[in-house]
Amino acid sequence: MYEEIGATKVELTPICVYKISTFALLVFCEVLEMGNLPTGYETSSILLSDDLPDNLTYPNTYKKLFKRAKFFLEDE
Repeated sequence: MYEEIGATKVELTPICVYKISTFALLVFCEVLEMGNLPTGYETSSILLSDDLPDNLTYPNTYKKLFKRAKFFLEDE
């Protein structure tokens, strides 16, 4: 999470395994400590939001994963 958002301490909770082209693990990431956004990576800024952004690479897939994560969190 450091290279994505500058998080220096996180707690990960697995939610489920999914497959697009390969298998991957959907996790909930609780950020416990933040550092500076690292330079030299693709991320230029951080956006905090309760919803997904409009311009997604795989909108149907990410909407399903987001819905699954929200369901998981409500069940906790």
